[in-house]
Amino acid sequence: MKLIVVIVTYNGMAWIDKCLGSLQNATIKPDVFLVDNGSNDGTQAFVLEKYPEVMFHQSEKNLGFGKANNLGLQYALDQNYDFVYLLNQDAWVEPNTFELLIDCMQRHPEYGILSPLQCQANMKNLDESFLNCLTSLFKKELLSRIVNCALMDKKENEPYEVGMTMAAHWMISRRCLEIVGGFSPTFPHYGEDVNYNDRMHYKKLKMGVVLGAKAVHDRENRKNEVKKLMQMSYMAELVYLSNPTIKMKPWLFRFFSNFIFFVRKYKTLTYLKYLFLVLKNYSLIKCNKKISMYSNCPFLNMERS
Repeated sequence: MKLIVVIVTYNGMAWIDKCLGSLQNATIKPDVFLVDNGSNDGTQAFVLEKYPEVMFHQSEKNLGFGKANNLGLQYALDQNYDFVYLLNQDAWVEPNTFELLIDCMQRHPEYGILSPLQCQANMKNLDESFLNCLTSLFKKELLSRIVNCALMDKKENEPYEVGMTMAAHWMISRRCLEIVGGFSPTFPHYGEDVNYNDRMHYKKLKMGVVLGAKAVHDRENRKNEVKKLMQMSYMAELVYLSNPTIKMKPWLFRFFSNFIFFVRKYKTLTYLKYLFLVLKNYSLIKCNKKISMYSNCPFLNMERS
């Protein structure tokens, strides 16, 4: 059994020591493949000096989240790793996180991706976005059970199927990579994990959460500015247009509705630029959607060319 952790960094000095340090305490010791997207805060020098065992790849430009991770995913396939763990730079794991997830995945190979409970840095609350995903999917009884496991250290090592969790903590099986491939180049940043979920479900694989496994995603103190809200709305439209299970229905109305929302609430016309981006790249978006429906690792080798 071989495990590799793939991390993408960009100005990650605030978290990278906790992130990489947590891997040294893991009960299953992983190899680490790190792609730096052009940090200018000293992240590269720190990693190379304190963690020389890390396989470090310096990108000449900022590839974004998906394309940078694809480099690590392709390496994992080339080197015959059994499992790949995607880990955000602002995240870290508990000592037994990998052990619990791998054990669960080996007993339930129908799951292509498993996530631990993603907690805030205080380890007393679940990450807000993670909790929102679960709130929309589970009945109150099960959600209460999940929260109790998170807060009271109850152990459960069976998967609960979900439709979506964020890629800050993803344990991916080799089988999943071979069937689904890498992240779509349609997404520069944000939305690529939602699209990957859509494609994985299209290929009849499951996404799950393991209640007994915990990890941290440290982001609760960051504010969402209007610019980011517009970008996230744009990415949601790309997710819709890229979903292999949805026939493309008229989507201009969706964009127009979002445009009216931002005009009314924030008095800005900036969202129009995202409409122009979609119109400009519409044929490429459709092409990538078609490619994503194939097997044999679409999108991965593309990052090496």
